[in-house]
Amino acid sequence: MFMLGTIVNAAAVAVCATVGSFMKKGISERVRATMLSGVALCVVFIGLSGALSGYASFTGGGNALFADYGMLFIILAVAAGGLLGELLNIDAAINRLGAFVEKKLTHGRVQEGQASLAAGFVNCTILFCVGSMAILGAMQDTGTGTPDILFSKAVLDGISSLVMATTLGIGCALSALPVLLYEGGIAVLSYLFLAELPVAVMGALSCTGSLIIVAIGLNMLGLTKIRTANFIPAVFLPLLLLLFA
Repeated sequence: MFMLGTIVNAAAVAVCATVGSFMKKGISERVRATMLSGVALCVVFIGLSGALSGYASFTGGGNALFADYGMLFIILAVAAGGLLGELLNIDAAINRLGAFVEKKLTHGRVQEGQASLAAGFVNCTILFCVGSMAILGAMQDTGTGTPDILFSKAVLDGISSLVMATTLGIGCALSALPVLLYEGGIAVLSYLFLAELPVAVMGALSCTGSLIIVAIGLNMLGLTKIRTANFIPAVFLPLLLLLFA
């Protein structure tokens, strides 16, 4: 079934986040903080694993140019993607969108101490949409086989959204819509234009996307304040490597 994995992934986020938002009173702040830190550590681990495996595929794909200058390509992709993201100010645009949704749904009445709906929407949207699993899984989700990657991602995103919603509230559930549109869009484009990408290019896509996942995990741990959304262009810049593949 075309886009089955995307639908399952979005549904898992919506259902689990909704359940989590109703668990706020039943879980103490100390327990929520510990659970969120555990999820953040897992996010960092997933990012590091994806970056390393992606880089190995990129440099070991049989292209001598990529093997010799693979690290340089990744550095340039991340740097150029970050620059482009800053010029476009993607992070601010996503936050404005989240604030707009929050204003419409709460009619501008957010009580003091109440979790910001925009914060949940923005953080979960970036977490669930940026990274190798979202891109590679959506490329697989074209109806030609079982979307194993997105099924696995649905489990991970479901757990993450449940835990995050206990702190950030119902805004986490709203991220299901961007997940559906983002992964669905990639699935459609893949079906039309990117039926088979070279292994090396897929590895580069995985590497850059996973590096952003690491940044998201570090932000969740409170160690950094990286504007991760501004690095979204870096995920797609490795497609330029098709010129050398």
